Amino acid sequence: MSGQWLQVFFEPLDVLLFRDHRPFDAGLQFRARTRLPFPTTFVGCLRTALFRLLGADFSLRGKGDYFGVTEDWARPFLGGAHEPPKFEFHGPLLARRSARGASSAAGPLELFFPPPADLRAPRGNPSRILRLDFEAPPSGGENAGEIGRYRWNGVAMEPVNPTRKSPWLHQETSAKTELLDGFLTYRGAEWWRTGGDTAGWQTDFLKSRRELFQVEERTGIARDDTLTVMEGMFYVAQMLRFAEGTGFAGAIKTETHEQTQLVKRLNGRVAPLGGKNRRAKISVLEGSAELLPREWFIPPHGNQTHRVWLLTPAMGTVDAAALSAGYRCLGAVTERAIAAGGFDYAHGAPKPLWPIVGAGSILHVVNDGSPSTKPPTHINDPSPPPGLDRYGEPGQLGYGWAVWQSTKGGTR
Repeated sequence: MSGQWLQVFFEPLDVLLFRDHRPFDAGLQFRARTRLPFPTTFVGCLRTALFRLLGADFSLRGKGDYFGVTEDWARPFLGGAHEPPKFEFHGPLLARRSARGASSAAGPLELFFPPPADLRAPRGNPSRILRLDFEAPPSGGENAGEIGRYRWNGVAMEPVNPTRKSPWLHQETSAKTELLDGFLTYRGAEWWRTGGDTAGWQTDFLKSRRELFQVEERTGIARDDTLTVMEGMFYVAQMLRFAEGTGFAGAIKTETHEQTQLVKRLNGRVAPLGGKNRRAKISVLEGSAELLPREWFIPPHGNQTHRVWLLTPAMGTVDAAALSAGYRCLGAVTERAIAAGGFDYAHGAPKPLWPIVGAGSILHVVNDGSPSTKPPTHINDPSPPPGLDRYGEPGQLGYGWAVWQSTKGGTR
């Protein structure tokens, strides 16, 4: 059979914690910040649950590559202790069951998208939307051809202090505006993708964050190996409490009938997610397909400049991500790079740290008259740090899922 996409929905059964890369004993009065999870969190959740369906014994770590799984069709699909999985994953996106009280495999999902960083609202007036526009890069003088750093002057983006580095704009936006406190609905995402005018913005394009989840803070204290309290090592951990019926949606691609049936067996299963002893219920939706239309991920023909909206975090830097797609970055609206890492239990060692460009970031790119013959659905650094190759190709794992929008009015 040809490849088949199956949609999966993760519904939290507890408050969840998705920590940054620092340990709880990182220092005095440490704050363990939470964030929306990276794609590999769900890839790992799915792999673990699928391995368990096949009777895997994780105590065999170090004694066998596949934890006792003997099925030949399953080994390449799931990978092993020293081999990445071969399945492709799209997501995650925040989602909610559109029909409350529906059975685990019934009813479509209502999807919510990270707010594009080029949209801002005047403080106290979220019904009005401003879009950050890019001016053309310098065209003359000794800095001609270099990427410029941009700032928001209250009306448009303007280049300042030309540099060879891509711009990071979060600290230069107007103090009278703020990022959108919520997530775009499907209609809002379609409005952005088609280059909708800000005058056409509607309030139902945005769903308030508080309607989807709340952030709670809990205080603890670190202990050493003898369970002795360590003086001054208080920490604050942030937890996410999701509204009823709200969770995360993704899609996994299978290549054989056996793989498809294995994934479908996950329906109704409970799996670890979001911290020790925390769980989520997995639903596999009937009549599954890709989460979003393919045309969302193809640059329009006849345009040389584009805005790219990251639905999931991209691995690397904005320059490297754009170059991986065959484009040159003219500017970006994004937060500071996020450090990603974690602990590799299969190898008993910390994972290498690498930079992440956050979901919702906007890249302004140009193809310089050489359009890609096969535009990518994902953009990531083509040369990740050494040691990351054992975890799989970033785009295959869901990183750098990017929506393309034609930029109207030349380079604006």
